[in-house]
Amino acid sequence: MTAMTWLWASVLLQPVPVERLVAPMPPGFQVGYSAEVGSQAIEERVPAGESIDRWTRMVTVQRLGRLATIGSHAFLTRMGGLWTRACPGATVSPISDGEVEGRPVASFRVDCPLNPQTGQPETMFARAFAGASDLHIVQYAFRSVPGAAEARAALAYLDSVRL
Repeated sequence: MTAMTWLWASVLLQPVPVERLVAPMPPGFQVGYSAEVGSQAIEERVPAGESIDRWTRMVTVQRLGRLATIGSHAFLTRMGGLWTRACPGATVSPISDGEVEGRPVASFRVDCPLNPQTGQPETMFARAFAGASDLHIVQYAFRSVPGAAEARAALAYLDSVRL
């Protein structure tokens, strides 16, 4: 082999970097559920001592493989529509668009006054990241109406997440 052939072979055989969302575990939380099927993954985190069936707060981290072309804004638009259909009286904040490390990011808040499945109010803050190939979503949810300090903590957590 020539030197040029070796050079091209070494370039072509380099592993393709895997896109990964870095979402730290919130203090006092534990993994309640985790699953990965193909290029799709989900992890639900709840406060220690709680479960995914009985929780007061939950952080959900999802990877939707090969769906980045949907776009972060469009994904949250669809998610907001699903919430308003599933929860009578639900309100969805305007979607805030931006960039984190050069990638499109969209964020919003959903307030469900009374979730028909649980009989409790539910509030969810979400941020969607459109990566090079995958769509990543992080949600911080409350089974209550959070106070100002709780809402700030949820938003600070979402701000700490990086792609």
